[in-house]
Amino acid sequence: MESPECGSVFYSRFPILHKPAIPIFYLSGTPTTLISKFVITMTEKTGHFEKGFWVEEPIIPEKSPEKKDDQIDVRLAAATRSVMSAMDDLAKATHDLVATEEGKKHIEKTVKETTVQVQKSFDDIIRRAKAEVDKATKPKK
Repeated sequence: MESPECGSVFYSRFPILHKPAIPIFYLSGTPTTLISKFVITMTEKTGHFEKGFWVEEPIIPEKSPEKKDDQIDVRLAAATRSVMSAMDDLAKATHDLVATEEGKKHIEKTVKETTVQVQKSFDDIIRRAKAEVDKATKPKK
């Protein structure tokens, strides 16, 4: 049987003969009865009756401190993983620096550059010290 057009009415017969026919309305293609328009089925929503009408009580989300603790635990775990990863990377780089030929050349190059910088610094200190000594030993006019 096809669905009747929106707003049309027809009477259905139930298999039990002693019940009267109930008019069924089709609104937006969905069958509805007059009873379903006026009867509100009970649900498990919390609420109370006010002047004969069911008023749903607002749902207030609980603020649980456990959730904040969980967030902190998650953040600490992520930070710990990050630090452990950095330490592993540092250990690998150190191993490569000491164990490979490329690493040894890098160390030698860095030591030579550092030696040159230290030598320049000492030369500059000695030059300044000599200039101060010369300045102090020159007779004033």
